[in-house]
Amino acid sequence: MQRKLKNYYHIIALLFILALSFGLNFYAISQNGTGNEYYAAAVKSMTQSFHNFFFVSFDPSGMVTVDKPPLGLWVQAIFVLVFGYHGWVLLLPQALAGTASCLMLYLLTSRYFGKAAGLISSLIFAITPVVVVASRNNTMDMQLIFVLLLASWFLFKSIDTGKWRFLFLAALAVGLGFNIKMLQAYMILPAVAVVYLIFAKEKFSRRLLAGFLSMAIVAVVSLAWVVAVDLVPASSRPYVDSTSGNSMMELIFGHNGTERLFGQSVGGGGGGGSIQNQDDGNGGAKFDGNRESSDDTQQNGTESGQDTASATDNTTQNPGGTNQNGTPPQMQSGNDDGGYGTPPQMQNGDGENGGGQTSFGGNRSNNMGGGTVNGSEIGTASPVRLWSSNLYGQGSWLLLFAIASIFVCFSKSAFRKKEGGQASLLYWALWLATMVIFFSFAGFYHRYYLSMLAPAVAVLSGIGIVTMFGGFRHKAKNKKEYIRPALLLLSLIADIALEISFVLGYEWKVWLVP
Repeated sequence: MQRKLKNYYHIIALLFILALSFGLNFYAISQNGTGNEYYAAAVKSMTQSFHNFFFVSFDPSGMVTVDKPPLGLWVQAIFVLVFGYHGWVLLLPQALAGTASCLMLYLLTSRYFGKAAGLISSLIFAITPVVVVASRNNTMDMQLIFVLLLASWFLFKSIDTGKWRFLFLAALAVGLGFNIKMLQAYMILPAVAVVYLIFAKEKFSRRLLAGFLSMAIVAVVSLAWVVAVDLVPASSRPYVDSTSGNSMMELIFGHNGTERLFGQSVGGGGGGGSIQNQDDGNGGAKFDGNRESSDDTQQNGTESGQDTASATDNTTQNPGGTNQNGTPPQMQSGNDDGGYGTPPQMQNGDGENGGGQTSFGGNRSNNMGGGTVNGSEIGTASPVRLWSSNLYGQGSWLLLFAIASIFVCFSKSAFRKKEGGQASLLYWALWLATMVIFFSFAGFYHRYYLSMLAPAVAVLSGIGIVTMFGGFRHKAKNKKEYIRPALLLLSLIADIALEISFVLGYEWKVWLVP
């Protein structure tokens, strides 16, 4: 019996980690209500007709879409059709995706670095604060992360076997990821391209050909729904939210593209002009003369947009969607002109108009002017932004150790031999570098977006911990062989010191410091 337990310890430990993950993600989930009310209202509308389902209509009358692609919301709508419309049903897909991502990280890490590294990586991911919060909400980030990890698994399967079909499946998964959160899915493409071109076991010309074919698959899968929507006459479909031209392409490269990089001066509806979301002194919101912006709220550690437009049949006097000339339907705005001449104004699903934000500490700001949004939420763009008090507690708590693991575990001789472990190390290093650069300098994002950091930090930390303990257990022939594990230990101690310094500002510091 003892021998069997020893042989299958990793399976037992993995099941425990998965159970822990799902417990953290789903325990008492009903206290979070329906999560983000913008998406919750859209899902309810989507279940009322196939027209609303296909176009991800925000309202039952099919007047306006949400500001995200369909796949993540389709999944939630299908769950609602099966289990009924309840808050826990809306949140369940993300809880499952978070736990499934733990499994994928174990498979990806143990493939090259052993079962212990896989288990540690899976555990670190499961207990990362921002991962737990994103898994307990109906924003679709955890669905995206699971799909991207699936793409990563297919990528390494292709490299190991030399078969293109696995690379094409990876491309398919990235395309599906685009249909969950648009350009955010493409953030792993630099890592995918570089690792495949270096480590694939065939002629370079064939690697290039496979790469071009894969990018074609990514493009086709990504844009299939987008093109289908834009080809439908404007009078026969909902207006595209957060745009001024009623185009999905504009949504991709505008609100969900350049505005993420350079900051955002307009909120949902894309009606133009900046939003000044000022507190009225009673926790409410003021009008800026054109629209209403709701105050930032914090509810149960999840994002829950307050004051979203109600998804009712009487939201407009034109229930048929856009007018015959393709102009957007007009909703009553904050002023007395009836709202004519501007697209429908409503809160974005991301809460850009002041929806409640995931928060573990720090102060919030209601000033959304000046071309950036929620400046105090993400801090000022700089190389050390991820170590600011508002962001560190989300997903940066092992970032120094993960970076140190890259340099300590790199082997020039193994890299030249194109060993799989070095391919994996490079992949996660590039994943991490891309995310760190974006989150350090991007003009606008919400803190729960930092869940995209978590897979790379978890894997690199798992590898580093196993390497560190292995180095100290090994009988070194000289003092130089202790340098590598010693560097890892020092970086881990530095991370722990940073963690303690941040935790000292929390109310529960007596419990959190240990």
